[in-house]
Parts: sequence; structure tokens; C-alpha cells
Amino acid sequence: VMGLTVFWIRRKVVNKIYAYFIEPNRQITRELIPVAGSDKVTSKDGGDYMISPSRTMWSKWPPGLPTWAQETVPTLLYSRNNVEPFDPANRDSIITAQSLRAITDEGMLRATWKDAHEAANEGKILGRNWTTWMILGNLLITAGLAFVLWLVFDTQSESSINVQELLDIVKGL
Repeated sequence: VMGLTVFWIRRKVVNKIYAYFIEPNRQITRELIPVAGSDKVTSKDGGDYMISPSRTMWSKWPPGLPTWAQETVPTLLYSRNNVEPFDPANRDSIITAQSLRAITDEGMLRATWKDAHEAANEGKILGRNWTTWMILGNLLITAGLAFVLWLVFDTQSESSINVQELLDIVKGL
């Protein structure tokens, strides 16, 4: 009987992968799936999933039997409806355990804020910030433009008075 069980298990796993699916309800299901081609498998629910040799792991099938009766099969982990398998050992994360410790360390946060404050103060000239100089420059330019406009309108009003006097002289002739 044991020999027949081992023979049956070996026949059952030929050209198949063992897939773990993380379902949307956060439950884990597993399926022994035949390989449809060299690059994809079709699950029991009809979804097609890619095979990635670099993300393939090995596990024993069927679960629950003694290890001497189980057969080693290629295994992939999927999120249901996500065609690519994921590799939990090689999950590139923006934050590592060491950087999380540094981020949450109060002394490190203070040092970071101090460095940022010092970097912001490096742009100061003569005790004033560049933005202050820019604002003062804009105010001077605006005042200069206002003065020029006043001169233009004053000259225009004087010239209109002169033109009016000329017209009066011409009418008097």
C-alpha cells in the first residue's frame, strides 16, 4: 500500500506546480496546477498566472503525509488575480528594518532636523535670506516703474495743456 501511495503521488506531481494563493479576504488557498505551457498555468478558477523560475521555491506535496511519502514540487506564491508570482524572500522595500529604527529614533530625527535647518541657513547673505533680497529687489523695481508711469502721465498732461494753448492761439488768429 505504501509503495502504491508513493507511486500515485509521483504520478500526480509530474508537470505540475504547487501554488499558494493569497485571496482578497486574506485567506491562503493552495492548488496543484498542471503547467499549460512553458510560461503560464491556469488555476481552478480559470485565471492564468505566469511562471517565474527566479521566484520558484520548493515544497513537499501532499501536505499531511509523512515526509518520506511526500514529493518535492516547484512552488509559487501568488496574490489572487495578480498574474505575477511574488518572492517573499526578495521583496524590495523602500524601508528596511534598520532604516525604520533610524526613522523612529528621536535622536536621529533631531539630528536630521538640525541638518536641514543648517542647510537652509547656508543660503543667507549678510544675515538676510535670498528670498528677502528678491522681495526687496521686486519692490524697488515696482517703485521705479510707478515713478516712470507718473512722469509719463505728467508729461502727457503738460503736453495736452501746451496743445490746448496752441489751439487757442490758432483760433485767435
